[in-house]
Amino acid sequence: MKKVNIWKALLVLCLIMTLGACGKTETETEGEQTKVVVSKTNTNGYYRVALSTIDGESQFTPSPSRGLLTRYLASRQDVEAVEQGLAHLSMTPFSPSTYYFQDGSYLTYDTLIEWLSPKLTASELARAVENDANFVDHGLNPSSEEKVMTAEGVEITPDYIAHILEQTYVTIDANNVAQLGGVSIAISMTGCQYYTSSEGYDRYHCYDDSVLKEQATKAADAIATYLRQEYGLTVPILFGVYKQAAATSSVPGQYIATTMLEGTSTSVSSWQDVQQQTYLLPSSEASASLPEIANTFTSFQTQIANYFPGNVGVIGYTTVWSGQVERLYVEVNVSSRSYMEIVGLTQFLESSINERYDFNTDLEIVIKDGQATKAVIEKQYDQVARVNIING
Repeated sequence: MKKVNIWKALLVLCLIMTLGACGKTETETEGEQTKVVVSKTNTNGYYRVALSTIDGESQFTPSPSRGLLTRYLASRQDVEAVEQGLAHLSMTPFSPSTYYFQDGSYLTYDTLIEWLSPKLTASELARAVENDANFVDHGLNPSSEEKVMTAEGVEITPDYIAHILEQTYVTIDANNVAQLGGVSIAISMTGCQYYTSSEGYDRYHCYDDSVLKEQATKAADAIATYLRQEYGLTVPILFGVYKQAAATSSVPGQYIATTMLEGTSTSVSSWQDVQQQTYLLPSSEASASLPEIANTFTSFQTQIANYFPGNVGVIGYTTVWSGQVERLYVEVNVSSRSYMEIVGLTQFLESSINERYDFNTDLEIVIKDGQATKAVIEKQYDQVARVNIING
């Protein structure tokens, strides 16, 4: 069964097109319309990337809020899961056979900083207005005066919204001019919030999905209103609610709901549940729900332990959408090994996954020494593995 690693495919396509595989297109600007370079054919259901032509060169235009995602999300796994998951959700309303991907272009760095901030208290707002009569409080998170009670009886100020991610999807007309077709927005919610107990211990308070959806509704309404009024957008806007994993989690979070606002709508009336699950490997849940992958992973784990006796940790996780496994991530942690030992292990793993193990899904293996990444092995389900060994 074919599996899709959406985000990596976008990056690969972008590189290919930048190198000129898409053909030559003249630079031309017509008012607000800029000609673009696009892939001539669709590749295995992935999104094609639309690139601007500037001074005759094809360029990927990054989002004006670039860099915020890694700043506000708890882990690299969450960063990938938010991006890839939003592209996955977008495939239903914005088919890759018709639409092209562009990085978000409407939500700026400063706008998102304002939205992710807590609302001001009445006294704080009064001082802000005194300094600037035109000041408007755009904070989407609760003010410091709003509290929720934890199971231990500690009052904390909730920090519901961790990040907001935008992706845009365009169609290309006969003159190679991009026309906006739709916008997708991920609202990343804090699933579990950390606080300090009265005894000085670190604890966390987890929020019910119903609470997160309620807060996401307020955020989505504000975002849609801004996009409709500030930019005059009348295209469909897709929203996805992502529940971020706890900072100590070995697996990323997951999308829990989605909705679409058509035409000029600025108000969410309901959410549709998203069927996405993430399973830790090894775990009893994975063995029960995905026995074939769980058994293969256990065998793989044993072979690594036999190759490298001693302190070698092997964990993984797999993401499932509507019953279909999309990708498998494996982390191999080896302590204080020499460079050549890392090279030998990497070569051994590359050979194993090419010749012995068939996970029947896209696979990423990251070899670490503590927190330092030493090598990465990537394999699309129907291709041979690609290896990157990091010096130093």
